[in-house]
Amino acid sequence: MTRGTLYDQLGGAPAVADVVERFYARLRVDAQVRHLFSAERAERVMDAQRQYFSAMLGGPSERFGADLAAELATAHRDVAIEDHHVALVLEHLRAALRESGVAEPITDRVVAVAMRLWWARRWN
Repeated sequence: MTRGTLYDQLGGAPAVADVVERFYARLRVDAQVRHLFSAERAERVMDAQRQYFSAMLGGPSERFGADLAAELATAHRDVAIEDHHVALVLEHLRAALRESGVAEPITDRVVAVAMRLWWARRWN
């Protein structure tokens, strides 16, 4: 049985940083979602994403608290994101995890957590 948080199982901060880098590289070239990820804000957004992923997976975060769905809702309140965008972003997350060498069971769990938090943000 695997022990520790999903953050630990993923590989901690270095693994989160690698996944986020690969994730954003994919998002910036996808014609269907790249308009949501401006190059001018890339470093700031990637830093926030590393912090968010860490918190989401049970690791440390200096920026995010316990109510991640509410924080996600706040961060995206002025962004026109449709369901098909979410599906594409989640597939890019899955691909980034695979490219980083993350085992399939952990990849599935990370994507499931991200998906649940995204949909939970609608109820805040």
